[in-house]
Amino acid sequence: MACSADGLPTSEALSLLHEDISIALDEYQKTEAEKNKGFGPKSVLYEAFHHKSSLSVFHWTSVIALIVEGIVLLVAFAACNDPRYQHLPAESFFIFLAVILNVYLVWWDTQLRHKEVPRLTHNVLKDLKEYHGNVLWSAENYPHLHSPPASPSSGLVAMVTQSTSLGLSWCDSCSGGGGELHMGDIYSPNLEGIGEGFSSPKAQTPLRATPYILLETPYISNLRILLAEALNRPVTVFNKQRYYLFSWAMETVILPIVVGLILVINALRVYYGSWVGDWTEVLLIGPVCVALPLIPLGLPLAWLMLNWLGTARILTLYHHVNKLQSDPMEDPFEDAELEALQLSEMSVRWIELRKHFILTMAGKEPSPIRTANVLHVLASVTNLCCVDKKGVLSWPNPTAEKVFFLKNRAHNNLASSAPSLYGEDALFQEIKTEKIILSNPTKESESVLMSLTHDHQTAFGLQFDDPMWRRYLLSLKPLGLNILLNTCNPATQNHYTQFCAHITCEAMYNEDLVPVSQRRCLCELAKQIGFSEQAQEPFELEHQLSTFRHVPPDMACKDRLAKSLMITKLKFPFPHMVSVLVRDRGSRKLELMSQGTADIVLDSCTDYWDGYDICPLTEKDRKKILDFYHRTSLSAYCTAFSYRPTSCVVRENLTNIYMELPIDPTHLYNAARTPTPHISTEALFGDEEHTEYEEIDDIDDAFRMQCKQIFIGMVTMQYQAKTDMVQMIEQLDASCIRFVHFSKENELRSRVFSEKMGLESGWNCHISLLSDRTRTESGNSSRTGQAASVKTSGLTLYRQSTEDVTSPDLSKTRFR
Repeated sequence: MACSADGLPTSEALSLLHEDISIALDEYQKTEAEKNKGFGPKSVLYEAFHHKSSLSVFHWTSVIALIVEGIVLLVAFAACNDPRYQHLPAESFFIFLAVILNVYLVWWDTQLRHKEVPRLTHNVLKDLKEYHGNVLWSAENYPHLHSPPASPSSGLVAMVTQSTSLGLSWCDSCSGGGGELHMGDIYSPNLEGIGEGFSSPKAQTPLRATPYILLETPYISNLRILLAEALNRPVTVFNKQRYYLFSWAMETVILPIVVGLILVINALRVYYGSWVGDWTEVLLIGPVCVALPLIPLGLPLAWLMLNWLGTARILTLYHHVNKLQSDPMEDPFEDAELEALQLSEMSVRWIELRKHFILTMAGKEPSPIRTANVLHVLASVTNLCCVDKKGVLSWPNPTAEKVFFLKNRAHNNLASSAPSLYGEDALFQEIKTEKIILSNPTKESESVLMSLTHDHQTAFGLQFDDPMWRRYLLSLKPLGLNILLNTCNPATQNHYTQFCAHITCEAMYNEDLVPVSQRRCLCELAKQIGFSEQAQEPFELEHQLSTFRHVPPDMACKDRLAKSLMITKLKFPFPHMVSVLVRDRGSRKLELMSQGTADIVLDSCTDYWDGYDICPLTEKDRKKILDFYHRTSLSAYCTAFSYRPTSCVVRENLTNIYMELPIDPTHLYNAARTPTPHISTEALFGDEEHTEYEEIDDIDDAFRMQCKQIFIGMVTMQYQAKTDMVQMIEQLDASCIRFVHFSKENELRSRVFSEKMGLESGWNCHISLLSDRTRTESGNSSRTGQAASVKTSGLTLYRQSTEDVTSPDLSKTRFR
């Protein structure tokens, strides 16, 4: 179906959305009008007065019993001329009046509950009508199309509005609107060449976004479900207990037994002549006085008043949530102690409490307080479960946690004796102009691992743990520049988003691989290293090249550590690499910046930068890098970075193609790994004397251009738990409320995040919810040596020890 080129203007889209909501609401109200006729199971009268309704506070049986008691009192007054019973008519009138008030009060509250969701929907229609006439929308008012979602629960779709593609929440789109369907969306066409074997680099043409017209408004389907299921919510614990205590125990069991015993005993007393008073007192007034306390005459008013008051207090506290803030810490990078995060005491003012009480009682509160009784829910909760951690329990994006790079041992003395290492840009000029003569330039390398601490008060704040981190500034600056010029460059957003969508679609053919689904921001790490936003200005983006390859299932557990773990618990990153060709505006030299998964980036590297010189990568160095990458990828997110100066002439637009490598590209890299012409510091800065001239005419030339890169380092990222959520979990535990975290990730990543939240993460704290079929299929695809699982009640309880996973023992690694 062809899509309109211009799409729908915002004002017209709002009008259509208003019309769709009105139609859905009218249909629901007509259906409800039919249900409310008579005493049907879904009617207001049934819910308010039926003796089987758990939501009823005043049953019809109580109404009949009280009316009978009032009539009996009038009969006793008429049959007895004793002056002592002159007050019986007044008592009978009070009973009739209480019955009328209770019936009206219960019917009125039930009516408000049935009309609550339609009333809130009417409020939405009023807001839409107001926005349609008064609010003018521009492109700046919409979310950025390529911005990562704050949570997987809220996603953006590309909608065409006045010939412009804008980011819009999927639930806000309306029927008749035009949009663009990207790779990896719910409808995914078959990719060309999937499953075919090949031995040389292959050019993949990215599929264009497919225009479409939305035939149904997503919000309308959700609204219909909400309207249909709003009155079918489970009965709360307190309503069940009230029903069993007053309706079943008092009215059904105790009341008939007590009244029957009183009548039998008093009848025997009258029959045998032992009673000398009037018979009306024995057979009429006596049973009424016994039965009246067993009928909940004042329960409806007391129950509803307490519910209104409790709900109003909760709403008052909710509107003062900004006052429930932790005291700011002097140093935000210090570990947050729960004892130091005491909430300030807060008193509820009667004026505001009265306002919410009146709104709650009158049914005008802008919250579904009767459909979902928040007072009953919060008062009876014993478990709190959370499925989506991103943006809820944690900050929306993972932040850098560790930085890994290699350092040649021959430069240790130089690093410790050079006072100028604390300098900034002048240091690069000093290194460039001064030759460093080493007696053993190929001395064994060592791994350096630097840790970072996340700012508990902000989403992206970072700080190096080592106060002497600037001594490694020469190793860190190429990393920071690579970050700013690659995926953190605004000019690369569109291409990178499309490549992520392509990878998502490719990963559907292998469930053991994790696709790259969103951009992970590392701008703050570059800022900590010393770069500013103006660092991108001297460079001009010319080309982008994206590379990926598939991994067969039998190679997913090639690592020694992965073999010992169940394959059903592991997800491996999809091998990919994103490269940018940028030109220095001053020197007009080209530089290739790459980042991606360490396996494919490392294959493209022949040397590494240790901060002073370019050193050749040995097999031992490659083993160190891959060992760190494989271990950290099980519990975190790891990205590798590389660099290469080049003087190539690109005759083909590399941005318009993706490069797919064979499953085993070893023979390609071995052929391209010719010795570096000259190992020199100058090569890192793009000196023409030591930079090879290349012409890029096809995909094979593009592959050769990506080879012989210089490995810079790796960055591991992890989702950080919010401090207020950690405090909330601690308070829930103190209140005997169990917190349960459901995660789609593997056991190791879930365990790391659970420890950050202060939850127990022992061997018996992780339960897999995979079905038996999925677990069996995954188990058959794994090789021998994987741990067995213990099946309990259809679930899988993992008992495999992971001590060697959470504490990597890297050979000769220096932790900073």
